[in-house]
Amino acid sequence: MSTADLPEDIRPITHIQDLVRIGQKRGYVTSEEIMALVEEYDLTAKEIDDLHSQLFDQSVEIYDQSLGTPGSLDDATEPILDLSTPTVTHDPVQLYLHQVGTIPLLSRDEEVQLAQRVELGDKRAKDCLIQSNLRLVISIAKNYYTQDMELLDLIQEGNTGLIRAVEKYDYRKGFRFSTYAAWWIKQAITRGIANQDRSIRIPVHMINKINKLIRTERGLVQEMGREPRDDDVATRLGMEPHQVEQIRGVARRTTSLETPVGEGEDAELGEVIENQSALDPADEVAKKMAKDCLHRVLESMDERERKVIEFRFGLKDEYPRTLVEVSSRLNVSRERIRQIEAKAIERIKAASEIQAMREP
Repeated sequence: MSTADLPEDIRPITHIQDLVRIGQKRGYVTSEEIMALVEEYDLTAKEIDDLHSQLFDQSVEIYDQSLGTPGSLDDATEPILDLSTPTVTHDPVQLYLHQVGTIPLLSRDEEVQLAQRVELGDKRAKDCLIQSNLRLVISIAKNYYTQDMELLDLIQEGNTGLIRAVEKYDYRKGFRFSTYAAWWIKQAITRGIANQDRSIRIPVHMINKINKLIRTERGLVQEMGREPRDDDVATRLGMEPHQVEQIRGVARRTTSLETPVGEGEDAELGEVIENQSALDPADEVAKKMAKDCLHRVLESMDERERKVIEFRFGLKDEYPRTLVEVSSRLNVSRERIRQIEAKAIERIKAASEIQAMREP
């Protein structure tokens, strides 16, 4: 049986074990391989920790391909992203990139030393570890950039994930901080997109499914040379075709009712769309008049009659009460409540104002 035939909650475990075996054979795995696994199966922070623990227990090295070979990790000083920019600029994005680009990267030993100090509550060490990895946030945020969300907004979301990663990082497991932080940064950016990029908020787990669907469809297009059908995508993802359609339906953007319309864009979409659930204006006026009329008739009754009608029909709180409840509240027998109610209803029907409203 192939891994695609396994239940969805089992497949990540199988692929984690496969990656550990690969690492045992060659002595190392790359951070890119780990992040590919994280993105493919939306691994949780605990699952990522478990993966790193297994690799550490098996003496498997983790290295970043952008930083060189496994043996040169500790001496890596090359920037993850080219942030060269003029020193004089009025563009806030370029200014931020330039400022971040001047912060030196950390070696593995420096990361460990700072992480040890962070555990002891050293705020300066925490700030240093955060600042030294701001360019990692920029590198990841650029991959999520669209016209719908500013790059600085994405970076700000990613920075919250970086801060969380610093607080959760366990240097004893032997992996680079950047490898661990990347998951938290991507998770924070994804959550930010879910909260801000759409008129209606989409849960983060659904955003992850949408991203996974998009990646799968792109891969199938390259493999098949055509647009994949829902059943093609469903087979690859290990789900039913109707589930694929549900995810695709959630992914469709919602148009804001505040979208400008018309030649001069002087109106909003919400102003020209019929609200089919709303009452006709004439019906609303009639309903309001009837309510006011009933209120005046009730005011002309004695207090007991008025309370019986209000309780029985929920006129005060929209909660109609039973004869037993009204009897208990007014300390009167159920039969007496029934008689008062019948008499009050007859008085309402006979009221001249009510009669006038019933006439065509």
